Amino acid sequence: MVLDNFRADPAADRWAVAGYSAGAHCAAKLALEHPNRYRAGVSLSGYNDPGVEEKSLTAQDPHLREVSNPLNILRSAKTPPKTALYVSGNKGDGLEAGEALKAAAKPPPRSPSRRPAAPTAATSGSRWSRASSPG
Repeated sequence: MVLDNFRADPAADRWAVAGYSAGAHCAAKLALEHPNRYRAGVSLSGYNDPGVEEKSLTAQDPHLREVSNPLNILRSAKTPPKTALYVSGNKGDGLEAGEALKAAAKPPPRSPSRRPAAPTAATSGSRWSRASSPG
């Protein structure tokens, strides 16, 4: 909807999702499950176990509860998602969930590094100094 109606950049590097409490749980879950859409997630006073919302459908179904837990999503990922999570909360109100995510997080795999090419006459500083020196 946003991309259809506004001139928004579709690149994941330009998108984040954020929420508070139950919305924080959803934000962390979405960011971890969809790193191709969101490069960051912000969780303010959130939780990992959706069972804390006892009346929710997710809490009532053991399988959904398991697969909807951001901590389980992070732990079971074949490769760490290229997603930054920003988590905040007080003791008993999101702090422990954030600390658990931090403990389970691993850096995403890096691309093989390449050595810079050796300078050539075309890229050496001497050529630029000649071009920029006063006459």
